[in-house]
Amino acid sequence: MNQKAKMTRALKIQTERISAGITSAMMAGIMSVIVCATVATPGRAQTKPAHATEKVELAAIDKPFKDFTLRDLTAEKGSLSEKVSLASFRGQKAVVLIFMANRCGATWTYEPKIGKMLADYKDKPVAFMTVHSPYEESDKEIIGQFEQRNLTMPILDDKPTQSLASYASATVTPLFYIIDREGVLRYKGAFDKFSDENIMYVRPALDAILAGKPVTVKTSRALGCALTIRPKNTTK
Repeated sequence: MNQKAKMTRALKIQTERISAGITSAMMAGIMSVIVCATVATPGRAQTKPAHATEKVELAAIDKPFKDFTLRDLTAEKGSLSEKVSLASFRGQKAVVLIFMANRCGATWTYEPKIGKMLADYKDKPVAFMTVHSPYEESDKEIIGQFEQRNLTMPILDDKPTQSLASYASATVTPLFYIIDREGVLRYKGAFDKFSDENIMYVRPALDAILAGKPVTVKTSRALGCALTIRPKNTTK
């Protein structure tokens, strides 16, 4: 190979090397841009997909019942006792929540049984509370019924948001919940069997909790008046 041919070949090889180097640099730059575009910026929260939904928390048997604070309609306005929370009763061996409605015949059918239960357990470490959730009812009417029937226990106002009824999945009245001293829900359901009042649920469950024994029947079907759900975006 003559000198001219050698020089031409060497120039071609050098040109190919330079071209290859430029191409590699360009590819490295492109890959860097792609990586930066796809890796999230550290410390910045990721946006949730539009279809993502928040998990709704609901009360469950043998699980802790979350704390709540509601206004007691029977307490003097502005007093320290006006706001009632579940946590304030943790010293009791049991807390009984009774969802009741004034305009519900089934609620008042059970009123004598509820009244007797209050009397029978008045000296025991049990706290009884009514939860008033029907948004279409007034404070005055439920308070008047309690006074007329000599029922003495806090009436918790759940009407504005119905948050407690929603969390507890309360759909009818009357409906009974029993929570033990550890804050765990141990019973949910009817007071007794509607077709046979000799088959009781609330009292045996309450007695078992007070005796430190397991509750045998933890749930039962409650028959009563449907609890009306407040329309969205409205408050009382």
